[in-house]
Amino acid sequence: MDNQTFKEFVASMVPVPDEENVIYQFQSTPFVMELPDFEKDEQPVLRELCDINHETGAGGFLSKMPEGSRLYLSVFELDNLSQSCDGALSKLVNQLAEKSDYEYSMVFISTCNGRHVLMGGVKTLESDIVSERLREFPPELNAVGFYAFGEMCPTGKRANGIAKNRFHNISFALCAI
Repeated sequence: MDNQTFKEFVASMVPVPDEENVIYQFQSTPFVMELPDFEKDEQPVLRELCDINHETGAGGFLSKMPEGSRLYLSVFELDNLSQSCDGALSKLVNQLAEKSDYEYSMVFISTCNGRHVLMGGVKTLESDIVSERLREFPPELNAVGFYAFGEMCPTGKRANGIAKNRFHNISFALCAI
């Protein structure tokens, strides 16, 4: 950003409205953020722009943005959302097939509302994929899911090998129990 204000940085890529509260105008514009304490190979997180102070040029987000964070404006495509959903379900199907020593009873699915917003006119994209893929699961396996507004999930591992969980966005999470 050099010596640009946040507003100037954003305006160099996309139009910035005159209003201070911009959450609705930017709800499908994910800002990718790397926290100052990110370790090598750690996954970035996404943040939702909430407001822009037109006098100072500062931006406000719905989640913490510590000083020293790196911020990127990102673009998502429907194919990316589709592939990540299908890939996660495919991976879970394979993992369940490998674990023949345990009988699973439920799959818990949580997907970020931000993904739903990014789908635009194709709101059933993920639910269609989930419905199709659930046919591959054992018939006694129940499924439950919902849309959330950001999720806690691992973004990487600490040096000691323990997962580092952070508030994330645009996630698609599956858990078999």
